[in-house]
Amino acid sequence: MVFVDETGSNLAMTRRYGRAKRGQRVTGQVPRNPGPNVTLLAAMDQDGWLGELTITGAVDGDAFEA
Repeated sequence: MVFVDETGSNLAMTRRYGRAKRGQRVTGQVPRNPGPNVTLLAAMDQDGWLGELTITGAVDGDAFEA
């Protein structure tokens, strides 16, 4: 039996909140564009890891079979 898991993330994620000393304002820069999404596929069986694959964008049938 082989277990496959998929997770995704956006490379341009930024914090929505910040911390500053009392009475001071938090300032910072964030990306204007949403940035690319990255998908990680990993597989394992009872003996351990079989492999992992990182794909830019979403996973479709062709990417899953690779």
